[in-house]
Amino acid sequence: MTESRAEHTPKSAFDGVEPAYSYTLQQSVDDGFHVDLTEWAAEVGYTGPVHVTRRVWDELIEWEKQDTERQVYQDTRGRGHDVLHMAGLAARNNRGDWFCEFELFVVPRGGRGRKARKVKLWQEANADGVTILFPEEH
Repeated sequence: MTESRAEHTPKSAFDGVEPAYSYTLQQSVDDGFHVDLTEWAAEVGYTGPVHVTRRVWDELIEWEKQDTERQVYQDTRGRGHDVLHMAGLAARNNRGDWFCEFELFVVPRGGRGRKARKVKLWQEANADGVTILFPEEH
């Protein structure tokens, strides 16, 4: 007889306790703390909801005309694709585990820099889908 993983999961002191309040991912999107990239993520192979934190969006994905004039030509969609593509590769190499770490090179937004720098991100999966974040945001 094969036992399930759930049978080996340690019990928590909170098992069976209803939370007094929970803050949903949708509320976080509505409040501007996360950005929904599900539609773009489907184009690189994701099959469920995908979100990035506001910081990932602001620093690594969003790119405006002023950024191009000051730094180098890029666009928001292309930068978003880069993040999602690298996250997808990492997830496939990690064989679908709920967590993985990955790196990518990106031109930092702001200032006058034109050279890409290496950035480390995390990708976590749970019942709400996938969230991409900086390690220190965890």
